[in-house]
Amino acid sequence: MSKNKKLLIIILLIAIITVIGSYWLYKKSKVVSPATTSVPSQKTSAPTKVSSDTINLPFLPPSGKLFYYSPKERTLKKINLATGQPEFISSLPIPPNKYVSDIIWSPDEKSLFIKTTGSDTGTTFYLYNLAQKKLSPLNSHIISLVWLSKGDKIVYQYLDEENNINQLNLSAPDGSDQQLILSFPQLVEFFLLRGLSEQEILAAEEPSDISETKIYRINLLAKTQTLLSQLPTSSSGYIVRGNNLFYIFSSSPGQQFALVKYNLLSGQKSALEMDVPSISRVAINEEGTLVVVAKQEIAGKIKSFVFYKIDSKKNQKSRIEFTSQQPFTDVENLMLSPDEKTLYFISENILYKLNISS
Repeated sequence: MSKNKKLLIIILLIAIITVIGSYWLYKKSKVVSPATTSVPSQKTSAPTKVSSDTINLPFLPPSGKLFYYSPKERTLKKINLATGQPEFISSLPIPPNKYVSDIIWSPDEKSLFIKTTGSDTGTTFYLYNLAQKKLSPLNSHIISLVWLSKGDKIVYQYLDEENNINQLNLSAPDGSDQQLILSFPQLVEFFLLRGLSEQEILAAEEPSDISETKIYRINLLAKTQTLLSQLPTSSSGYIVRGNNLFYIFSSSPGQQFALVKYNLLSGQKSALEMDVPSISRVAINEEGTLVVVAKQEIAGKIKSFVFYKIDSKKNQKSRIEFTSQQPFTDVENLMLSPDEKTLYFISENILYKLNISS
């Protein structure tokens, strides 16, 4: 065969392969991947400012009162959500070398535990009774606690590393009527959560990058522990709603994040939403069926937070669409109103509300 014929055959083969390849790419481009299926949208009006007061550590219980801490004044306040007017509740006589890092309200809203940190004093909890205006420090070895649903008892972890003591105790809020529930041989720290009944709590080990996070169900009557699950490393930010534990999972530190729902009865786990790095950007109703998340996305050259509404039973979501002149570059502390029609959130320490009713 002459060189010219060989060259002609090669050219024809290249042409045929090019045509077939182009047709295949064309057909592939017509297929819509399930991963890129558009999310239905729900249109609503833009978020509106509720109050111009600086909001820190907000708390919105089922009663519908929004409480918060004012760090500059070191006071407790609440906001009239109808008018946006702040109302003074009480000053907090916290020592000046202490920083208030968390507030844990009682179910009846009459008392609260104040978690403080200091560079030279470590972590200290204080019990504050609103009616008596009384501030009482707890033992310095108490590192975690949870109210029981009636508000007359707490469970706390007592950790004394120097003397190798690690206990879960049941007591009245002021520490009286103390009962030992369990002792642990390892000096591991727990994050304590409410359980599925008044007779139990959940204890989640503090997240670790080198080992799985163990979740225990603690029976307060039988004084027993049951290992519920071993969550992957880098699991954090726990919330119990209904029969479910919600938490943030990271495949590796600082990498891919996901909001996960774990059914405490069946043991089934399901990822609800990706790219949610913090539980403070999640709001969940009491039944655990409605979830709202805030996610940072880029539109053009502007980064702004957008909101998604998720039916956790059906695992269906919709994007909440609104037009706003102000991009929300900072969103934290998502809270649902008791009727689940309004989402409250903090942006740049200011409280906003967003209508999310269908």
